[in-house]
Amino acid sequence: MYRPSPWTPHLVAGLAALALIAAACGGTAPTPTPTRAPATTAPAATPTTAPVAQATPTRAAAAQATATPTAPRAAATPAPQAAASRGKVIYAKPVDMGRSTTVQPAGGAGGPDTPFNSSLDAGLTAQTRDGVLVPWLATSWKFVNNDRSIEITIRDGAVFHDGTPVTVDDVVYRLDDLYMNGYKNVPGAARVVIPPVPQAVEKIGPKSLRITFDIPHSGFLTETMLTEGPGGHLSIYPKAYIQRVGFDEFYKKPVGAGPYKLARRTAAVAVFLEAHEQFLNGPPPVKSIEVRIAPEDSTRVAMFLTGEADIAESIAPQFLPQVERVPGAKVLSVRSGQEVVIHFQSRDEKLPGTDLPSPFRDVRVRRAFSHAVDRKAIVERIAGRAGVPVKGPWSDFHSGYDGDRITEYEYNPEKAKQLLKEANFPFDITFPVYAYVASAPAPQAVESYANYLQAVGVKAQYRLVEVSSLIRLWRDKTAYPMSFVRSWNVYKSPIRGHYNSYLHTDGASSFANDPKMDALALEAALIAEPEAHNQALKKLYRYMHEQANVVDLYGIVDNHAIGPKVDWRYPPGLPSRLDLITWRQ
Repeated sequence: MYRPSPWTPHLVAGLAALALIAAACGGTAPTPTPTRAPATTAPAATPTTAPVAQATPTRAAAAQATATPTAPRAAATPAPQAAASRGKVIYAKPVDMGRSTTVQPAGGAGGPDTPFNSSLDAGLTAQTRDGVLVPWLATSWKFVNNDRSIEITIRDGAVFHDGTPVTVDDVVYRLDDLYMNGYKNVPGAARVVIPPVPQAVEKIGPKSLRITFDIPHSGFLTETMLTEGPGGHLSIYPKAYIQRVGFDEFYKKPVGAGPYKLARRTAAVAVFLEAHEQFLNGPPPVKSIEVRIAPEDSTRVAMFLTGEADIAESIAPQFLPQVERVPGAKVLSVRSGQEVVIHFQSRDEKLPGTDLPSPFRDVRVRRAFSHAVDRKAIVERIAGRAGVPVKGPWSDFHSGYDGDRITEYEYNPEKAKQLLKEANFPFDITFPVYAYVASAPAPQAVESYANYLQAVGVKAQYRLVEVSSLIRLWRDKTAYPMSFVRSWNVYKSPIRGHYNSYLHTDGASSFANDPKMDALALEAALIAEPEAHNQALKKLYRYMHEQANVVDLYGIVDNHAIGPKVDWRYPPGLPSRLDLITWRQ
């Protein structure tokens, strides 16, 4: 429900939030070009001096156990499995995990990032390191009824963490009661979504079911089964367990079919995972994994340098030389598919809680904000080895990229000032700009962006806060005239769950109100043939650039410190595949 925020003539409580997911597509980050300072009229985009890592780290409080589920694990070409899992790995992670839920009656989940659901859960399909869709809990599928229905066969031998077998009834329960009917019966959940929610789910045999849509949707297995989608991550859960203990208890003690099971958790400190020895691909190599939450870069680095942590996630570029000097250690650099993106609240005619017209509905204001920032300086001087340049609304990591057909918004503060003046921008109002620690250089990049806005007269006020507070602001829509959020997901098509939530007019946390943009996105979503889908996305890409709907600061490259005892084979763009951590020979 929308709840307006209090307002005074000199302050609009604007939400500006950045949420990034450490993900992977393989490969290493390109070497950055020589650094340079922004033009004299630009604000400080210079990175701060790297702090010295402390020899005795503290475990910073930042997380709860589970949050928005990420994509399921690849089934093909698994790593060589030991006869049994062995040993323990300490994993240092920076992100506050938000709410500790794994599934809701409506099918969704909470929080921006987690390594836990991708290891606790299993879905019908998975993805290889080459991006190929493969069966996982399913053995096969086929399209019938003029491609409006998908018939799926469930594999034998898959077992939940509690020892009960995975059955077709569990799959039907997950898709029907927790997903499809959830959208129909939960207040506020029934809304226009891309892709569409199934119209019917039915069991048609001892090991088979049929899912039916009102229109053909051949991308359902790829687009919805693998990640959050409009109804949340479609992992399969035990029907009998949920019905016996209820959702509240299930949230506390989740049971899935993934390679790891939750042993225990200490709120805001650590999560303890144990190997699922009956996992369908065989027991994972590592017996137990302790995920310790450490938001400060220096803390994670110190944990790694002193041997307290075997893996340290998302290392800031200034610390990488220290990591690389550790004997036997290495830096795993992966292109995540996520990008640091600025969104504008152009959905509502008025600023939240006021009678003032929203300036962000004026395309001149959005274009001015694009001209105000020196994105090249941010990539070179702040992101460094943790980022790559982006041209247009999304990068060449994703389908529909059409960078050769557009002219970039060059860094031009005077042009920005001119456009803001023409649009009668309210220079007397302060807009808070929020960020949180979700990727090493991201908060500094957002702070730099706020400084650039200040240089053209916008009262942008940078604030670093805790992520669960931002999630509540996004969802409650209390105040967010200018927002900084994660964008574009780990999958090739950019119109995944992110578009549904943040850009579609009827999205759960939408910032936009553009019927033409919605129509172009829907046109692409309903095309299954890859090249035709790509061409439809290019039209959306060019329109979004023309309308300056977003400002993409840089594409994220995550650098993880890997200790001498372990290896980690990241798949493309799938975050935190803990079952791919192996012991070195």
